[in-house]
Formats: sequence, structure tokens, C-alpha cells
Amino acid sequence: MKILISILLALIVSGAGFWLRALDFSGFAAATLVGAAVFWGSGFPGAAVLIFFFILGSALSRLPSETHSPEQKSRRDYRQVLANGLWPGLLALGYGVRQDEAYYLAYVATLAAACADTASGEIGVRWGKKTVSIVNFSLIPPGFSGGVSWIGTLSGLAGALLVALVGVGPKGWDFFLSFKTILLISAIGFLGMLFDSFLGALVQAKYRCAVCRSAIEVPKHCGRAAQRLSGLRTLDNDGVNFLSTFLGAVLGLLLF
Repeated sequence: MKILISILLALIVSGAGFWLRALDFSGFAAATLVGAAVFWGSGFPGAAVLIFFFILGSALSRLPSETHSPEQKSRRDYRQVLANGLWPGLLALGYGVRQDEAYYLAYVATLAAACADTASGEIGVRWGKKTVSIVNFSLIPPGFSGGVSWIGTLSGLAGALLVALVGVGPKGWDFFLSFKTILLISAIGFLGMLFDSFLGALVQAKYRCAVCRSAIEVPKHCGRAAQRLSGLRTLDNDGVNFLSTFLGAVLGLLLF
């Protein structure tokens, strides 16, 4: 019965995302699987964290931007969902099976890393006046992987902190235990965001369009294959997000 209820609740939430055009069909299917795992494993407290992250990320991606079109980024596919949701889903299942608090806190920490990266990217690309490479601090265009700005970095820290508050608040622990846990989860989320930026700068694939000569991060542009400039051909932005959430999961399990 618990499994059926979890699937039904996940269908309702992911169905709402599909109806609101935040997910395409493949994203809807992936979000249903992740959501069912989270509902079953962590119950409503864990589901509240996932729903909060999904709503915040969807809202931020729809903000007006001169760099990225909201229409292009508004619908997430299965790769984007799993890049941020696979590890949290597995940790939630681990918590459901073992009932070990470390799995739940690692789950929250992983979502904190995902939320920090999402918030820093969406806010930084819109209002980060001066964006520099995290590796050598040279100026780069806003929105380019590996770039950081003050407002984007602070927004990422705020995103991690909000996830920590939503995840830890309902636990009802005493003030000092809750305070320490919230700080640690926020720190893990922040480190995951920085790790994402370093991967984006050093190993994520970057291309130049053969037609318009723009610096891009996709292998095809203007209807033609693009020239790869640097990075691993197999590592795109979704792969980087997948690795940064994995770091959040590992740090969460080690530290809790």
C-alpha cells in the first residue's frame, strides 16, 4: 500500500510539472520514479525538500534573461532530472530500508548541492555583472560553465541554506543539533556548487559554432556540428551536475 501511495503522490507532483511545462514527457517519467523513491523512503519531510527544490529551480529558470531564453530552459528532460535526482532518490531509498538518519541527512545534503548550483547559475547569469573563471579569475561571458560571480555565489549559498532549513526544520531536534546540522548541510551544498564550477571550467566539453562562431557548450549549433575546443566530449552540463550531486552524497554519508 505504501508503494502505491508513493507512486500516486509522485504522479500528482510530476504531472503538475508536466502540465505547467516545467517537464517534458521523459522528464515527467524520470521525475515520477525519483519522486516515488523519495516519498516511499523519506516520507513527507523528504518529499517537501524535493518539491521545494523543484519549484524553486523551475521558478528561477523562468525568470527573464538576455543570455538564455526561458523557453529553451523551461522544460527539463530525463537527463536533467536524473542528473540532480538520481543520487537523492537512491539515498531516500537507503533511508527507507535502513532507517539510518545518515542517509536522510545525506539526501538533504545532495539536494542542497543541486539547489546551490541551480540558484547560482540562474541568478548569476541574469545579475552577475562581472563573471570570472573559477580557475584563473579571467573575465568570461555570463552563463559559461566554470564562471562565478559574487551574486551567483551568494545565491548558491542561500539555496543550500534554504534546502537545509526545509530538510532539518521538521525534525524537531534541539537548537544546537539542528543549527550544526543545517550549517554542515549548507557547507556540503556550497562545496558541491564549487566542485561543479571547477568541473565546468576544466573538463566539461566546450565548442565553437562552425556557422556563427559563438562559444557554445553543445556539439551542434546552427544546424551543423560544432568544433570542440576543450574538455571531454562525453561530459556535458548534465554530467557535471551528476558528479557534483554525487560528491554531495558521498560527503553527506561520510560526515553524518
